Parts: sequence; C-alpha cells; structure tokens
Amino acid sequence: AWHLPALTLKRQILVTLIEICLPLLFAAILIALRHRVHSISHPNATIYPTESVNDLPSFFYSRHPSNPWELAYVPSNSSTIRSIAEAVERALPISIRAQGFASERDFEEYIKLDNRSGSVLAAIVFKHHFQQSTSPLPLQVDYELRFKYSPRNAPRSEQTGLNPNLDRDWHTSYLFPLFQLPGPREAKFADGGTPGYIREGFLAVQHAVDRAIMQYHANASSTSLLENITVVVQRFPYPAYVNDLFLLAIQNQLPLLLMLSFTYTSLNIVRAVVHEKEKKLKEYMHMMGLSNWLHWSAWFLMFFLFLLVSVFFVTVLFCVKVSEQGAVLTNSDPTLVFTFLAIFSISSISFNFMVSTFFSRANVAAAAGGFLYFFSYIPYFFISPRYDLMSHSQKLASCLISNVAMAMGAQLIGMFEGKGTGIQWRDLMKPVSVDDNFTLAQVLGMLLLDSVLYGLVAWYVEAVFPGQYGVPQPWYFFLTPSYWCGRPRTVVGKEKEEEEDPEKALKSQYIEEEPADLVSGIKIKHLSKVFKVGNKMKEAVKDLTVNMYEGQITVLLGHNGAGKTTTLSMLTGLHSPTGGQAYINGYEISQDMILIRRSLGLCPQHDVLFDNMTVEEHLHFYAGLKGYPPSKCPEEINHVLRILNLEDKRHSLTKALSGGMKRKLSIGIALIGDSKVVMLDEPTSGMDPASRRATWDLLQQQRSNRTILLTTHFMDEADLLGDRIAIMAKGELQCCGSSLFLKRKYGAGYHMVMVKEPYCNLGEISRLICQYVPNATMESNAGAELSFILPKESTHRFEGLFTELEQRREELGIASYGASVTTMEEVFLRGQTGFAIAINLLYGMASLASTFALLLVSERAIKAKHVQFVSGVYVVNFWLSALLWDIINFLIPCALMLVIFQAFDVQAFTQDSHLVDVMLIFLLYGWAIIPLMYLLSFFFSVAATAYTRLTIFNILSGTATFLAVTIMSIPELGLVDLSKTLDKVFLVLPNYCLGQCISDFYQNYEFIQFCTSSVEAVFICRAFNISYQMNYFSWETPGIGRYLTSLTIQGFSFLFLLFLIETNLLWRLRTLVCVFFLPCDRDVADERKKVLESPPELLSSLSSPLVIKELTKVYDSRESLLAVDRISLAVSKGECFGLLGFNGAGKTTTFKMLTGDESITSGDAFVDGHSILANIKKVQQRIGYCPQFDALLEHMTGRETLSMYARLRGIPERYIGSCVENMLRGLLLEPHADKLVRTYSGGNKRKLSAGIALIGGPPVIFLDEPSTGMDPVARRLLWDAVTRTRECGKSIIFTSHSMEECEALCTRLAIMVNGQFKCLGSPQHLKSKFGSGYTLLAKTRSEEEGELLAFKAFVEKTFSGSVLKHEHQGMVHYHLTNKNLSWAQVFGALEKAKEKYHLEDYSVSQISLEQVFMSFTRFQHYTEDRGK
Repeated sequence: AWHLPALTLKRQILVTLIEICLPLLFAAILIALRHRVHSISHPNATIYPTESVNDLPSFFYSRHPSNPWELAYVPSNSSTIRSIAEAVERALPISIRAQGFASERDFEEYIKLDNRSGSVLAAIVFKHHFQQSTSPLPLQVDYELRFKYSPRNAPRSEQTGLNPNLDRDWHTSYLFPLFQLPGPREAKFADGGTPGYIREGFLAVQHAVDRAIMQYHANASSTSLLENITVVVQRFPYPAYVNDLFLLAIQNQLPLLLMLSFTYTSLNIVRAVVHEKEKKLKEYMHMMGLSNWLHWSAWFLMFFLFLLVSVFFVTVLFCVKVSEQGAVLTNSDPTLVFTFLAIFSISSISFNFMVSTFFSRANVAAAAGGFLYFFSYIPYFFISPRYDLMSHSQKLASCLISNVAMAMGAQLIGMFEGKGTGIQWRDLMKPVSVDDNFTLAQVLGMLLLDSVLYGLVAWYVEAVFPGQYGVPQPWYFFLTPSYWCGRPRTVVGKEKEEEEDPEKALKSQYIEEEPADLVSGIKIKHLSKVFKVGNKMKEAVKDLTVNMYEGQITVLLGHNGAGKTTTLSMLTGLHSPTGGQAYINGYEISQDMILIRRSLGLCPQHDVLFDNMTVEEHLHFYAGLKGYPPSKCPEEINHVLRILNLEDKRHSLTKALSGGMKRKLSIGIALIGDSKVVMLDEPTSGMDPASRRATWDLLQQQRSNRTILLTTHFMDEADLLGDRIAIMAKGELQCCGSSLFLKRKYGAGYHMVMVKEPYCNLGEISRLICQYVPNATMESNAGAELSFILPKESTHRFEGLFTELEQRREELGIASYGASVTTMEEVFLRGQTGFAIAINLLYGMASLASTFALLLVSERAIKAKHVQFVSGVYVVNFWLSALLWDIINFLIPCALMLVIFQAFDVQAFTQDSHLVDVMLIFLLYGWAIIPLMYLLSFFFSVAATAYTRLTIFNILSGTATFLAVTIMSIPELGLVDLSKTLDKVFLVLPNYCLGQCISDFYQNYEFIQFCTSSVEAVFICRAFNISYQMNYFSWETPGIGRYLTSLTIQGFSFLFLLFLIETNLLWRLRTLVCVFFLPCDRDVADERKKVLESPPELLSSLSSPLVIKELTKVYDSRESLLAVDRISLAVSKGECFGLLGFNGAGKTTTFKMLTGDESITSGDAFVDGHSILANIKKVQQRIGYCPQFDALLEHMTGRETLSMYARLRGIPERYIGSCVENMLRGLLLEPHADKLVRTYSGGNKRKLSAGIALIGGPPVIFLDEPSTGMDPVARRLLWDAVTRTRECGKSIIFTSHSMEECEALCTRLAIMVNGQFKCLGSPQHLKSKFGSGYTLLAKTRSEEEGELLAFKAFVEKTFSGSVLKHEHQGMVHYHLTNKNLSWAQVFGALEKAKEKYHLEDYSVSQISLEQVFMSFTRFQHYTEDRGK
C-alpha cells in the first residue's frame, strides 16, 4: 500500500523540494557563518608569568587607614586562635584588623544586620571545640575561609549588568565550565580569572593562615627556615591552539536551527495525514480492505525515507570541510550525527502522527501542528540556562518532549565540539565532563522512547475518536479480549423469523414478494441510525428491513436527506449502526467489516481519488487492497479499462480528467478485483447523457453474479436499471418492488404533456380533453409545459382525442404534445410530498451569532467571495470589512499577551504605561501583516496548503532574518556593516519589523535602567559606547521609530497592491487570438449578425439585458486550448436561455467570463448596457449567479445567507424579511431556515445556492447546473421559482445536463460543442429541425424471446423506416422516422398490439430534446477537462 504516498511525493515536486531544501537552507546559514567567522590561530604555546601569594591585588590597598578591612575569626574564646588571627593580620600588607566572634552564627548575624559588615574581607572559622581559652591547637587543623559570595575585584567587563555571567558566584562545585572552548580558559588573565582566587585575595589569606598555623606548631629552627621560603603560583602553559569563535554560535544556535529546519516537514506530515482523513480517502481505502497498521506504516516509511534524504544532506553539509576554517562540526563523527538526526526524525514523525489524530480538518490540523511543534521546543529556552542546576532525572524527564530531547542532544554535540574532541561513538556513554552525568546515548534512548509513547497515544486516540467517519471503540477497548483476537461470525442457517406486527402488514402491501430462487447478497434487519445534531437527536434511518439479491440491481431512491447515503455508509462501515444488523455475504457489518471489505466495491457520492496518481495506478492500487492476486492484476486492469472505455486515459493523472471520467473511474474502482457486492452512490451524477447511457450499459453487463446497490435521483435511471426499486423517505422504507409493481400501485395512467405557444388557449384545451376523457385532471402548468393525467381506464378514447388535438393544434396554441405511461418520477413524488409539509415548523430558532467569524478562511476556494462580488459588494468594502474584522480578531490574542506580561510582571513592557506602546506595536503589525497575507493568499487555492506555506513564509521572513541580523551584529564577527545593510533591506518584511521592535524595545528599557542607575554606570555606558533613547519611538537605534513607520507604510502599500489585483487593472493587457474559420448553423449565424450589426447600447435598450459579443477564451496550457470560440448571443427580457453541451464544451467557462471570474481573452459582453470589460462592478451588481459548486459559508444559517445576499443586492431593509421568507417557502427550505448551512444535505445546499441567485430579482440570472443533486420534488419547486422569475421579465441563462429540465424551462437554447454554438432556437424548433418522428418505448411482459421478436416484427411492418435504437431485458426503444405518421395512428396501432403481444406498457412521445442533443455528440472531442 505504501507506494501511494510515495507517488503523491513524486508528483508534488515543488513541496518536496521545499521540504528538502529548508533543512539545507538552515544548514547553509551555519555554513555561511562558518565561512565568515575566522578562527584565530595561536601558533606558540601560551606561557603565563608567576604571581606572588604573599601580596594582595592593588584594589585592597585603597582603604583609608581610619576605616580598615576587618578579618573575622571564630571562635573568639580561644587565645590560641586570637594569636593566629593576629599573626595573619600582621602578615597581610594592607590595613586590616582582626575581630573575634563567639560562634559562626554570631558572625552571620553581624554580616546580615550590621551595616559596617561590608568591610569584612574574610572570616577564618576553625572547626575545633576548645574547652578552655588556653587549650592548644591540634596538629590536624580543620578550618574554613569565608569570603563575600560575589566578587569584589571583578574586571570591568564583568561588572556591567549586561554580562551573561550574571550570577557571578564562585562556582565551587564545578571543575569545568558548561560550554568548553579550545584554548586556555580565561586566556587574558595570568591570575586565572574567574573564579578569582587570586584577585579576590583568597590565596593570600589562605597562605597567611597556613603560615601562621605552621609557625604556631614549629620550633625556632624550622621557623627561620619558613621565613626564607617564598611561594608563587603560575598557570600551566597551554600548547598551540586555534581559537574558534564559531563554536559559540554552534553551541547556542544549533538546536534552534535544527528545529526550524524540520518545521515545514512536520506541518506537511500533519496536513497530509489529516487531509487524507478529511477527504474520506482513508476510510474509503479501509472500506476497500486496507488494514490500519499498514496504512500508518506506509505513511511512516514514506516520511522517514524522505527525511533521511534531508538528514543525509544536512549531515554532509555539517561534516564536510566547507572552508579553510573547517566544517560546521569539525571533529564529530558524521555517522553519529546522522544517526542522531535520523532518530530525531523518527520521533518527529511519531509526534506529528499523534497530533494528526486529534484533528479532522486539514487546515486546523496544520495550524495546530505547526504551533504545537514550535511550542514543544519552548521548554528548552527555559532549560538551557538552568542546565547545570538540573538533576539527572529532570534532564531525562525533559527529554520526554522530542524537540527538547533533540535540543539537548544538539547542545551535547556542541559541547563535545567545544571540548575539541567532537562527538565520537566511544563517547556515546560518556558525559562531556566529570561535572555532568548526561550522555548522548541517553538522549537517543529518550528519543526512541518518545516515538513509542507518541505512537501509543496516536493508536489510542485514533481508536477511541476516529473522527466523523469510522466506528469508535470504547475507551477501555485495549482491555477487551475481543479487540485482540476477534473471531468472525457468519450467519448459520435461517435467522429466526420475525413475528408479524400489524403495522408491517399494512406497509407490506407496498412491498413486492421477494424472489425465492435468488441468494440475498445484502440482508438488512431493523437497521437504525441516530445522529446528534447540536443537542437534538436526529433519526436518519428508522428500522429499515430490506434484502438485496445477487444478479440484480437494487436501486435506492429518496429525497435529499431521506437516509440513502447514511444507509450506504453504515453498510460500508463508515458509520456504526445505532441498532439492528446487516449481513453482507453472510458477515455482520459491525463485527466482521474486515472480511466484508475483501469482496466489497464502493463508489461514493463524491469522487475520492488521489490527484497525483494515474488512472492505471488507481486501479492497481485498489485491486491490491482488495487482495486480488498480483499475477492476475494486469489483465483485470485492462479488462476494467476496456469496459469503462478509458484505455486512452490509462496514464493520465486523475486531476486532469473531466467530471464524467472521474465518475467512471470511481465505478471502475468499485468493480475491480471481482467485488461480489458493489455499492454505488449516485454514480451518474454530473455525467452528460452520453456517458450516462454508457454507464447504464456497463452496469447492466456487470450485474450477473454480483449484488449491485445503487442510489440515484434520476427516475429514468431507476426505471431502466432497477430490478428492484426501494424508496426511502424520512429514514423509513416506503415501498419496494420492480418498477412495474410500483407503477401499478401508485401509477395514475397516461400523462399527456404539451408544449404551449405563447398564445395558448388553456380553457379550450381543458374542455376538449374532458370531453373525451371525463375524469382527466390537469397535473401541472409550469414554464412552457402543460400536463394532464389521463386515467388508464379510458385508453380506448385516446385515438379520437389525439386526432382532434392534431387537427386543432394551431388554433389551441399547442407547439407539440406527447403522451406516456406513468413515470417512476410520479411514484416517487407521491411517496414524498406528504412528508415535506409535515416537518415545517418543527425546528425553532437555533440561530447562531458566530457566523461572521470565518469570513476569509476559504471563501475564495469555494467561490463565496466571487458570489458576493457578483451580488454587488464593492471590492473596497469586501476587503476593508474583512481587514477590520481580522484586525479586531487579531487584537484579542494580543490583548491576552499583554495580560500575560502584566501577570508575570515583565517590567520592560508594563512599566510607565508601556502596555499601550506594546499594543501599538501589535496594532501596526496587524495592519501590515493581514493585507500581506491577503495578497499571498492569491497564490493558493487550498486553505491547508496556504496555511502551511504562509507559516513557513512567516518563519523565514521573521525568525530567520531577525536571527541573521542579530548574529551578524556581534562585533567580533566583523559583519556589522552587512548587518546594517540587511536591516534596511528587511524593513519590507512585517515579521522582521515586529521582531526588531520587541527586541529593541526591551533592550532599550534595560539600557535605560542600567545606564541611569548610578554614577559609575553612566561612565561605563559612555566607555562601552552603549547608546539608549529616552524616547522609545526614536529613529535611531535602539528606538523603534523606523520599524513602526515601515509597518505603517507596508499596510498601505499591500492594500494598494491588493486593490490593483482585485480590480483587474493588471489584466487589462489582453491577448488576441487567431480567428478560425467555422462552419455555421443558419440560426447561429443570424444571431451573430444581429449582435454584430446593432450597437449593444441599442440592443440593451431594446429589451435585451444580456448581449454577448464574440466572446472567446483561450487557456494557455501545454497546447493552447480554445475553450470558448467567439460566441455571440442576445438574450431578451422574460427569456430563459438554456446552454447545453457535454462536459468540456465550454459552458462553465462562458459563465465564469460573464460573471468576471475568468478573464476574457477577446470579445466582450454587456449586461444592461454595461460592458464586462470596462465596468465589471456595475455588471456584478446586476446579475445573480448560482455556480456549479455550492459557494456557501458553512457557519451561517440559510436565512442569514439569504438575508446577507438580499442586503448586498440593495433591497431596502424593511422588505428583506418578507423577501427571504418567500424565497425559503418557495424552495421548501423553511424547516431548515435556521440551521447552519453545513448541516444541509447536498440537495438543500443546491436549493440555497439557487435562492441566492434569484433573490432580489437581478435583471440577469446565471444558473450553472442548478438542479444537480436535487430530488424531483425540489427540482419541480426550483423550476416553478425560475419560471416565476422569468415571467417578471428577467433574463435567465442556465446550463443543465437534464434534457427534461430544458424542455420545461427554456424558451430558447443553444447546444455548445467545442466552444461553439452548433444550433440555436426554441426546443420545439430544434426538435422539428433536427429530429423528426416519434420515440416508442415498449416493454413486453414475459421473458420469452418469441413474444419480443413477434412484436419487433410488428413494429417494423406497421411503421416503415423505424430504427431500433437499443433493447435490453424485454424493453425496446424505437425511433419512428416516418414523417407522415400522425400521433393518433401510432397510438391506435399500439393500443391494438398491446393485448396481442402482451405489452407490459408502452409510451410514445415526440422525439425528445435528448435525442437532438445526442445527435451533436459526435462532434465533441473530449479535451482534458478545462473548458467545462
């Protein structure tokens, strides 16, 4: 399975490169520093002069004799001790007098409480107990010297408050400094420097005391000997060495740079894993049989190999000698560095896996992932200064966070480098120095332990909270034996028969007898599912019992939200059932999903495909997942490609396929690997009629020995494919049986449909029909269509009726008419309408106020921003309101930060009302960064990617630049000039300015505090050239005036750029395309002539709100693709114009140009006389737009959405309520009006999108496939709404795949092929021009071949010139081409044939628009789906 992520990698070259290059970039920073920082060579040994021990440093001589030093001694009750103390007093060459204290406690009190105690130089404490004052001193003397804890005589450089060595104590517990560097320690000081045993007078006092004790014990001869001895100290000489300042940088920066270099990868890991979960790819693969551990190991392996590449390069860069100064890590063993980084990358991956399990949305996860990754490094900032104070167990515990462990390890490597040996395998178990007890081996061990712990957390969280999709385990699941050794159970024998309940019997009259001879592939018993929506429980599926049989196609029909998709997702294991069981191939779904998945094929409602894999790879991958033997794979793949007719697309990436082809591929995935049970959720949605037919044939062929379950909204599809049709409403099964059984139960007889002329005489038609068929009823009068229901009983009267209609067609104003037997659609509609009304005011007001918060998250990706612009939001309003809102939101966390400063009393930011200044810094930063993020957001279409890349951008433009400048301004490196230049360059980056503001502000505060603290300090500041600004906002450093000014300017300039881009000023330079010669249809040519000859202003004043003039679009892809080819058209008021065409014919592109969503290559269009090129704003206020994909803001309710758009359209506030109410009622959205849009079913979202386009009645309305995914009831409602709008004199332009929709709505239509109009006119005009004759559909009752053959012979004899279009399963479809046949003749002949040939039912209708449409298909060459 793991070749899948690897492929994704292979194809996302850019991201992959960034991920590999970031670590290299940071390594390069170190290398550049390495290159610039020259080491200083000391070729000779360092030899130090001697220092006398008898004397004290000159500092101690400066006391005035009237105020001498004091020498304390304890205990004072012994004359022996006093004599020794006095001897010491004499021996020391400074003015000092001895003073005794009875006990050490007394001495400490004196030091603490007496303000003269500052003159105590040292105390000598003898640890002996003297009985009398004259008791002698023992031979073995034990004494202590006590000096002031902080140095008195420190050199100038260590006295300032800005020295890192701030604790300045004696460090008596250490033999080595924490960070070792080559060369002698404290190289400038012959006396050994800090801690100052010589310079603080310690050695002199100790020497004096020792001499006094010796004299006390010695006899005369030895005393004279002692007098002649002088003792000096001298530092050990140090051999030649190279002093490398760079090691300082390494020891401080290495951990940070390593952490930063892996940030992006870690964001990407989280994003990739969660993106897959969010897209349902993960569950889909599980349904197809991918095991969980394999899935994780695949990801792990991929990221690990991938990081190994980075780590390898980083190691190379660190360890190879890059300049004469040597490598970044000169002495360390590269293999060990590599191992360390590799182990760190393992724990990083585990950490990110752990993070990913807590999230289900990729953007949020990437955001949080990056934050947590960085956050988990923060503890190290606090640990590193206190490293030497921590106990061993504390050090180990801090390594439980992988980033801290990495930092500790990197720090250790730095220390070993400083020591001069570098890290070697032999030192793995050894600490750096005797003072420390922490080793690299322990760090590596902790990193591996972290990986295991993170892995366990991930495993647990994923099992207990699998997210939206998936079956959760109980929290104690790892204690249950069944989890570890689950046994599959199959259904043994017959399950016990259910006892009958009366309600069942009542329902069962609508449920057809089940076939006894067939095996049931899917058995569903009492299945139910309850969802929690907010705090209400919603029953999506109630007590569903139904069987589906092998060798049959079972169709599941139902309203949007009737529970079809929920049922499917329970059967596939996406959701767990609340109650009841279902058996697939005899296995129970909640127990044995893993076994079921072996033989289950699934095609979900939305295509779940990997963008960067080819068609063939998908098939190969899923065949492998289902456990299909690899040896047979290639031929199976070829077989599937052949039946799908996708052979030429074998090597195309799926993202390059058109919508219809993606659907086909999804169906292929469901079928591949010999799936016994295949479930298809709306497999043909979004396909054009040609592909849909092909798919039907494919499913018909494939159904033998498989159980196929499919859901659909298309009634003809259900009728044609379904051996059994089950209809669900409100989560319950309403009826189930073959289409004929259902038609008999619910059918009402024949439908007569007429297309009216404008002057149609409705009353006269009704009268005529009732004269022949007394109990006929008018069914609907929508758009240009009028339909009547003629009951079955009166078929014998039809011939006469039709004859008369035929004769009086002109005077009655009937354009054309047809009759057909009850359609499936009827049956469906009847089962439904009852329910739609009942729900109306069930859900009260659950309105949420927080809807506006998510304004700019992904509006552009889902086109919501575009729909708003189209509704007349001015660009300025849109961006400024977004900016204002975002700044307010941005200031909230800032305010919290200030609260934290206050709580922790960070003086620099809280003293003298500095909080206000800091808030100002934040405000200006927000003002600059938010527009910059807006600008950069144009580069992305996926919110998650944008998030991660922008995070990285901010890290680089902030942290990296700030670090670089700060490091370079260290005077020793000699790069100060460069740092000043860079400082000016980086002023354009808001993040850099913010960093500098905060750091300078703080530094300035510290400088002011120190430099004004005392008189000496003032001199020190001058001596060291420390400048500070009393005005924090000064222009000079460390004032922050420059940065704030820069931030202010940035805000304005970014906004200015934003408006430039948004108002298309940059796009105005248009390209012109070569003109092709085109063969042209007469009607199309007339239209073009009309548009080109009259000026657009004239046309629009003459009632054509929309005029399109030679509109052209060329995509500059690999080969220029002409998506729209010079189309011209004028649409008048009260006209509904249909744009038909295949996927890829250029319909959507045309729409996008007309709404300003795509640039126009050449040509122009006018709405109400306003040119789109010149005046897009005016145009957008005058059009309504329902895009092909719903562009809705998820966190608003339906009512709020409509009100918002009503406001944008400029409807007066007082009418908005009623206007919105009418729209909601008209589209039957009232029950859902106050629910969040994200809870809507697909069909309801479509309805709302259409509502947005229609509300406020703009003069021109564009509807792009408005009814896809709507159930028939909703579709009819939409048609009515559109018709009402049209009758108010609006112009409507819409595209659709549904031909009946076009017939019902269009007054004119054009069929578009390859970006050109191939024909144009009213539906009836096109039918008469391109199609002639009738369509006959008939179905024979029995399965006997003989009957069917006899009937076919009859048709061919009776209707000469008839063409058999296709037949399957006793159903024949004839095209009767004879122009002279009248309707009545056809009907009469068939009525007689009905009995004779056992026709189950038949229908005759005029050639349908669909057939006209199909006749143009041969021209369309499928292009990669750009022009769709």
